[in-house]
Amino acid sequence: QISKLSMIPVVCLMEWVLNSKHYTTKVISAVVVVAAGVGICTVTDVEVNAKGFICACVAVFCTSLQQITIGSFQKKYNIGSFELLSKTAPIQAVSLIILGPFVDYYLNGRWLLNYSFSTGATSSSYCFHAPWLSSAT
Repeated sequence: QISKLSMIPVVCLMEWVLNSKHYTTKVISAVVVVAAGVGICTVTDVEVNAKGFICACVAVFCTSLQQITIGSFQKKYNIGSFELLSKTAPIQAVSLIILGPFVDYYLNGRWLLNYSFSTGATSSSYCFHAPWLSSAT
């Protein structure tokens, strides 16, 4: 949750650096409040280890950069989010299939295929990825 909240100031900072975007005083004040809240939560409430911290930083940086890039593509090509998603999802899926097992092994020290799939894990995975649950209601 702290990583999600820290994306707001990171996106603002990256847009300022990369696109020279300027924000109003109200927006900057709100971002400062969010950043202060993230800092307070991090100091008082969270245990941090090196792997988790590095993964969170990489995730925040990559997700923020992706949001900025996707937004600029949508403006540049005048396309909607679903059309853009239909073009980028296959590339993202292939990269996840190729890189995912290695990242998982680095983080857990075990290969995914060595995981003992219990009935609960299999059924919950099936329920969360069931086609009838993925449609918007």
